Amino acid sequence: MTKTILTVDDSRTMRDMLMLALKDAGYRVVQAEDGVHGLEVLRAENPDIVITESDAAKKQRAREAGATGWIVKPFDPAKLVDAVRRVAA
Repeated sequence: MTKTILTVDDSRTMRDMLMLALKDAGYRVVQAEDGVHGLEVLRAENPDIVITESDAAKKQRAREAGATGWIVKPFDPAKLVDAVRRVAA
């Protein structure tokens, strides 16, 4: 079964880069433009993985919610896909 990934980023360019890297690796990708939209998509799509922006306070909240890893922008597409595969396993 194909895993669904939600990407949340205010940059159209970053969303496009994430979409390209992840779709090429065989994932279904849904996107959101900001946190509010991200919550809407999260509820509607129930993704397997969420990729968001990296703010220190958000990282701490994510850790408390069970997040297990980070990739910092700019990212290497191969490293992104490798990390997603590890998390999705």
